[in-house]
Amino acid sequence: NYKFAPIESIGFEGMTTGEGPQGLSAWMSGISGVNFPVAMMVAQTWNVEIAAEEARLFAREARAAGVGAYMAPATNIHRTPYAGRNFEYYSEDGFMAGKMAAAVTYAAREEGTQKALDDAKDKEREYEQKLSGADAEIAEMKKRAAEESEEVRSEKLRAAESEAKKIVDDARAKAKSEHDKIIEGVGDDIRDMVDEMAGKVALSSSVDEAFESFLKAAEEGEKHEKK
Repeated sequence: NYKFAPIESIGFEGMTTGEGPQGLSAWMSGISGVNFPVAMMVAQTWNVEIAAEEARLFAREARAAGVGAYMAPATNIHRTPYAGRNFEYYSEDGFMAGKMAAAVTYAAREEGTQKALDDAKDKEREYEQKLSGADAEIAEMKKRAAEESEEVRSEKLRAAESEAKKIVDDARAKAKSEHDKIIEGVGDDIRDMVDEMAGKVALSSSVDEAFESFLKAAEEGEKHEKK
């Protein structure tokens, strides 16, 4: 809603305007009123007199609250069920919407208030509208949900990383254990081979010593025969 300052030069006393079209609302001034049936429901009566009577009640309430004009009626038509403000429009039929809008406009003027035609055409979406009220609350809820989701995803990622690290550590420990066993087994085999080779060397030394003793004995026997 808006407030217009007085203009003495033209005799304008100033005016407060309000929102419509289903109920008086001047939230910047703390003014609110009765919520009337939505335009779509009024149009379904096919009765312009009923529409006009609703407008008179609306206008009297506005005048009592100090509101000189309000944004209504909405004269767009229903083009798609996805439009965000179909409840403000009378019909998909332009003739029906026009007859209803004319009836409520003239009736409000009779009671001393003015109507400002609202959403005259092509108002089929709410994209990039300025957030306020419930829209802002919904946006904040979505933001919190996204932050919570990000926190949950981070927590799951940390848990997965911890589990992966544990698996890797266990695999490394198992590999090291197997490696140690293999090295230990190889060491035993090497020791056995060394012992076996040492035994063979010892045997070979004994044979050599025996052969040398036999040669010495043979030489001694030959010397004895010559004498």
